[in-house]
Formats: sequence, structure tokens, C-alpha cells
Amino acid sequence: MADAIVADYMVRDVISVEPQMKVREVTEKMINSNFHGFPIAERGYLLGFVTSKELLRFTDRPDATMREVMKRGTVCVVPSMKISDAIRVLFRYGIRNLPVVDE
Repeated sequence: MADAIVADYMVRDVISVEPQMKVREVTEKMINSNFHGFPIAERGYLLGFVTSKELLRFTDRPDATMREVMKRGTVCVVPSMKISDAIRVLFRYGIRNLPVVDE
């Protein structure tokens, strides 16, 4: 594991959502998936990340778009990063999901 990198462990079949999708649509998509969070992407660029916990905050606004409710930006890593460094990022920020972006 000393030489392991993020690319060795990352999920490659990622499901993302678009910023114009509504809270109810993303909630339904999450319920019907094995994921507890989705990257929010537009034209190949990562805009943010939405988790099931964050979606719960907007159950009273089912027609709001992800663009309206998402927090801009997210902590992310690159495939060549050491897995030990990525683990430190997860612990430091207290997050469960860590998007991987192109270098």
C-alpha cells in the first residue's frame, strides 16, 4: 500500500448530476443508486458535490435546482496522488466522498 495511488482505488463508473436538475430528481436518483453522493458537473467540469444529507436540507424546496442549493467547489484529488495522502484529506475535512479530477 506504500506505493498505492488514488487511481488504484477510485470508482470509475461515476454517476454525476447536472446543475439544472431539481432536488426531487436528484433525490430520486440517489434513492435508486448505490451512492450517497453525486458530483455536480457541467460540460466536463466539476462544480460541486451533493450528498444525501445535504439533499435532506432541501426537502421543502423540491423544485429548486442543484445550482441554487449547492455549495460551490469541493475538495478533490487527482489519480496520481498517493492513497495515504487522499486518506489524510478525507480525515482532515471529515468527508466521506472525495471526487477525483483530471490532473
